[in-house]
Amino acid sequence: MKASQDYLVTVIEDTRTKQVIGTGSLILEQKFIHECALKGKIEEVVVDDTYRGKELGKLLIAVLVKLAKHFQCYKLTLDCADHMIPFYETFGFQKKNNFMQIYF
Repeated sequence: MKASQDYLVTVIEDTRTKQVIGTGSLILEQKFIHECALKGKIEEVVVDDTYRGKELGKLLIAVLVKLAKHFQCYKLTLDCADHMIPFYETFGFQKKNNFMQIYF
């Protein structure tokens, strides 16, 4: 991950305890069908239970959206649980398509 320039990790640290209390990742992917333009995907957004309610999740998403704009992504996606849809809609995300997966 460190060597890749396509995987950007944002971290929030409690400087008093030196503990990571929140994180989120932006993955940049070139899309062949869009003339190799960049698509961004937000993954692994999490805030420590003891720090929830302090709007740190909002801060993480705002930073990741800003990074996607900085890298001129033509679109930004994320997967989330149904109960989180209203939260992400406040940032302009819209529910679109179906998501399928297979585990190995």
